[in-house]
Amino acid sequence: TQRQKKRKLLVTLFRSHEEYWKHYQEDNDREGEHTLGYFVPVPGKEKLSLYARPGTRSEAVPVLFHEGTHYVLHLANQQVNLPRWVHEGCAEYYGSSLFEGGRFAPGQVLDGRLLHFQEMIRANKVVPFDRLIRAGNPARQSEQVPFEGEHYAQAWAFVHFLYHYKNGKYRAGFAEYLTRWIEGHGVKYELISGSNQRFILPEDDQALLLRCLGHKDF
Repeated sequence: TQRQKKRKLLVTLFRSHEEYWKHYQEDNDREGEHTLGYFVPVPGKEKLSLYARPGTRSEAVPVLFHEGTHYVLHLANQQVNLPRWVHEGCAEYYGSSLFEGGRFAPGQVLDGRLLHFQEMIRANKVVPFDRLIRAGNPARQSEQVPFEGEHYAQAWAFVHFLYHYKNGKYRAGFAEYLTRWIEGHGVKYELISGSNQRFILPEDDQALLLRCLGHKDF
């Protein structure tokens, strides 16, 4: 609506961790004592909060890009609950961006995430994709899979792969997947219990991604 277009996002930069942590606890129901920022996606009450120690504001820039990506995905369709791997994978991907001389360069390599994922490969602990896609999905509450460190590393690696493998071979397919998710083209939405937000069942979500990428299986 016109009113939504005029509404500005509230962004708060905290210099005191105690003050940041106090607001975090008021706005979130999950652990986050070691976070440096968060985004509240409540329609009409969106806000982005960051913490930066005095003299280290540059450290807040990647967090701003990360949480800002959550905001952009939220704005695409506020009634659609995008998969957690998409949200975190894209947020990590754009969170590593460089902005210098008026030029924005996304998709830099995150050494920590890369080393974590390489260690997962060596230890044979790569998350099966059906489990990655189920992590954080609101379907079947009793079967929910928590979204943890290895999921972040793998989500970032997968999004980076989709954008850059063979000069972007899967970039258009990934864009089509996101468009279908957001606009509802050829997808079957389910309602999240107790809200007006919609999502796609994990098995349907996986089938949609494979179809958009032109593959039969992972």
